[in-house]
Amino acid sequence: MTADQLTPDEIFAEALRRQGSERTKYLDEVLSGDTAVRERIERLLRAHAEAESFLEMPAKDPLATVNDDRQVSERPGTVIGPYKLLQQIGEGGMGVVFMAEQSEPIQRTVALKIIKPGMDTRQVIARFEAERQAVALMDHPNIAKVLDAGTTDTGRPYFVMELVKGVPITKYCDDKQLSLRQRLDLFKPVCEAVQHAHQKGIIHRDLKPSNVLVAEYDNHSVPKVIDFGVAKATAQKLTERTMFTEFGQVIGTVEYMSPEQAKFNQLDIDTRTDVYSLGVLLYELLTGSTPFERKRLREAAFDEVLRIIREEEPPKPSTRLSTIDTLPSVAANRQVEPGRLSKVIRGELDWIVMKAIEKDRNRRYETANGFAADVQRYLDDEAVLACPPSATYRFRKFALRNKAVLLTVVAVMAALIAGTTVSTWQAVRATRAARAEQAALRIAKANEQAAKESAQRADAERQRAEDAFYKSRRAVSDVVVNAAMGIGKWSDLPIEYRKIIAADGLKYYESLIQTNNPSPAVRYETGVALGNVGLMHQWSFGELDQAEKLYRRSVDVLDALVRDVPKPAEYRQQCAYRHFVLGQLLAYVQRANESQKEYRIAIALYEGLLSETPGRLNISTELAGCYSHLIELIAPAPEAQTLYRKLVVCAEAACQPFFAQSPLATRPADQAHREAHALEQIASCLAIVPASVDREHQLVIRIGRAMIELEPGSGDGWVALAAGHYLAGDWNAAEAEFGKADELKYKLSRIDQLFLAMTLWRQGDKPRALRNYQSADKSRGAVGSIQREAAELMGITIPPSTQPGKGPSAVADRAVTDKKDE
Repeated sequence: MTADQLTPDEIFAEALRRQGSERTKYLDEVLSGDTAVRERIERLLRAHAEAESFLEMPAKDPLATVNDDRQVSERPGTVIGPYKLLQQIGEGGMGVVFMAEQSEPIQRTVALKIIKPGMDTRQVIARFEAERQAVALMDHPNIAKVLDAGTTDTGRPYFVMELVKGVPITKYCDDKQLSLRQRLDLFKPVCEAVQHAHQKGIIHRDLKPSNVLVAEYDNHSVPKVIDFGVAKATAQKLTERTMFTEFGQVIGTVEYMSPEQAKFNQLDIDTRTDVYSLGVLLYELLTGSTPFERKRLREAAFDEVLRIIREEEPPKPSTRLSTIDTLPSVAANRQVEPGRLSKVIRGELDWIVMKAIEKDRNRRYETANGFAADVQRYLDDEAVLACPPSATYRFRKFALRNKAVLLTVVAVMAALIAGTTVSTWQAVRATRAARAEQAALRIAKANEQAAKESAQRADAERQRAEDAFYKSRRAVSDVVVNAAMGIGKWSDLPIEYRKIIAADGLKYYESLIQTNNPSPAVRYETGVALGNVGLMHQWSFGELDQAEKLYRRSVDVLDALVRDVPKPAEYRQQCAYRHFVLGQLLAYVQRANESQKEYRIAIALYEGLLSETPGRLNISTELAGCYSHLIELIAPAPEAQTLYRKLVVCAEAACQPFFAQSPLATRPADQAHREAHALEQIASCLAIVPASVDREHQLVIRIGRAMIELEPGSGDGWVALAAGHYLAGDWNAAEAEFGKADELKYKLSRIDQLFLAMTLWRQGDKPRALRNYQSADKSRGAVGSIQREAAELMGITIPPSTQPGKGPSAVADRAVTDKKDE
C-alpha cells in the first residue's frame, strides 16, 4: 500500500510495530516522495521514544484495564504523612486506592490513591503538581474534591480525595425507582458540574455511571462527579474497562466514547467529547441501555468497535425500548407502564439525546450548560432547541402553557373572520378605482416585505459569520490554555513545547486587535486571554518577568476598551481584576509603590461598579480583597485605618441581606455554598489585616453566624466566628468554636492555624499552640501580618530570609481563584 491508500494514523501505528532498519525500509516504501508526511511521522516516533521513560508499560489488550505486575508495598495499617490506610477500596493498572484516616491537623476519612512503583519519575511528579493545581481551581458541590497531594517516603506520588460514599447514578435511579422527571432533575447538576470543569480548562474524557456517584445528604440526592484530574495524571482509571494506553492509542470507555475519541491519536478532543458522554449517560438513564449494545461491542474486534463508534448511527431511545427484552422491568423502575414508556420518550427526549450524541460534534450542544438548559426546557414544557421546531410544534407548546390566552385568540380570530366576511361583501360593491388602489397597495407591501426578508437574510448571514469567528477564537483559546498548562491530552507535552504554544497563542491574540477596527468583544477576549497566558507563565512556568509583561499588556488592552466602551459592567470588572492580579505580582517581587498604584486603580473601578449596583456580592468580595491587600502594604500609616473603614462599609452593604433574611437554611444547597464562600472571603479580609488597624470584630462575628446558618454542616462559619471572638478578646469562645470546626472534620487553612495557635497560647495551652504555629509555618506562602502577630505573641523570631517586609502578605497567599469563570 502507498501513502495515498493509508492514513497518517495507520502509517504511524504500523511503523511503531517495526524496529531499526525494518522501520526505515517500511517508511521508504509507503512515503517515497512525500517528504512532509515522512517528517511528521518521524517526529511522532521520536516523541514516542522520549516518552517511554514516563509511559513504560507492556502492550496489553486495549479493551482491558492495564495491569502492572509490580506490587505496591503499602497496605492497611501503613501510615503516609498524616494519613493511616484503613482498607483497600479499588485498584487500577497504575495505582491502588485506599480508604484512609487523616490524623492532623483534623481527623476525617478520605480516599488516598498511591501510584505504583515504576511511575515515580521526575517527569511524573512534575506533571502531578501541574494537574493538582488545575484540579484545585474547581469548587463545585457536585464535583468530588482533590484535597491534598504529596509523595511517600520512597518518592512515589499520591493523591488525597474526598471520600464519596455513593453508588453509580444508574444503579441509584433504578434502586429508588425514580421517574423520568426525577432522573432528569438528578441529571442536570451533573451537566453543571461538567460545565464548571470545562470553564476551568479540564476535560473529563471518561464520563460514565461509575464516575457519577449519588449519595444522600439530609435526605437530598446529590450526584458527585469523580476522577477529575487524577485519572489524567496517571493515564489510568480505577474501575470498569477503561482504556488508557501509550501514545497512538485511545482513552475512554467504549460504551461512552465519542467518535473523535475512537481514533488512535486523539489530537483533536474538546469539551464536546464530554457532552457526547453525557448524552450516552442520559440515554442509559432513560432506557436502561447504552446506544450500542454492550454485548456487541465486547464480542467485536477492536478495530470494529472503533468503526462502530465512528460510523454507525445508534437507534433513538424510544426505538431501542421496542427491541429490548427487559422492557417490563425497565418501565417498572421508571414508574410507568411498559406500553407508555416509549411514547413518553418519543419526540422531545429523543431529540435532546440524539443531538447530544451526534457524530458531528459541531451539531451537538456547544456546552454542557446548553445540554442542561434544553433538559430544563423540556421539564418546563417549553420548546426545546434540539431540533428545528415546526410552527405546529411551537404552537402546541404555546397552547400547553397558555390555554387562557389561546381561547382569547380564538375568539378574536372568530371576530376577525366575521369582519372579513362583511368587508368582502362591501368590496364587491367598490368602484374599479378603489380596486386599482388596493392592488397598488398590495404590490407596495409585497415589495416592502421582500426588502425586509432580504435584510433579515443578510443579518442572519452576518450573525453566522460572527458565530463562526467566535467559535474559532474559543477553539484557539482552549488549545493555548490547555496545552500551555499541560492539561488533559496535553499533559505529556514537554514544557519547552508548551512555551512554544503559549508564544504562538500570544501572536494570535495580538493579531486579533491589530486588524482594522476590531469589535469590542474581540478586544475584551484578547485582554482576558493575555492575562490568562500571564497566569500560565507565573504559575506553570515560574517566569515572573514574562508574566508581568503579559499582565501589563492585558491591562493596557482592557483600559483602552473601557475608555472607548465604558458602559458594559463586565468590561470594567474584568479590567479591575487584571489590575488587581498585576498588583499582587508586584507586591510579591517587593515593588510596593507600583503594587499600590495597581490596587488603587482596581479599587476605583470596583467602587464605580458598586455605586451603580450597591451591595452586589461578587464585586464587593473582589473590592474587599483589594482593600485588604492595600492595607497590608501601607500599615501602620493613618490611611490604613481610613481604608479599613471603607472595607467595613463595603462588607456591611454586601452582608446586610444575610443579616436581615431568616432563615437562610432554606436556600438551595449550591446557592448557599456559593454565598457562604463569598462571606468567608469578606470575613477573612476583615480579620487578617495588621494589628495596628482597629479591626471590626463584631462584623466578623455576625458574618460567621450567617455562614453557619447557610451551611450548618461546614466548618467555615465556625472558624470565621472563632477569628471574630479572638479579635474581641473572648478566647474561651474562640477555642470552643475551633472545636466545633474540628468536630465537622474541617481542614484548617494556614491563617486558621495561626488564629488557633494564638487562641491556645492565650488559653495557656502552649504546646498545642506551638504545634499549630509550626504547621502553619511549614505551609507555602509569604510571611504576613497575622504570622508576624502570632510570632510576636509567642516570642518566636522569624528568620530575616523569610520576612518580606511590606511585600507579599497573608492576604496575598490566598489564591486568586474566586474570580468569575473566564
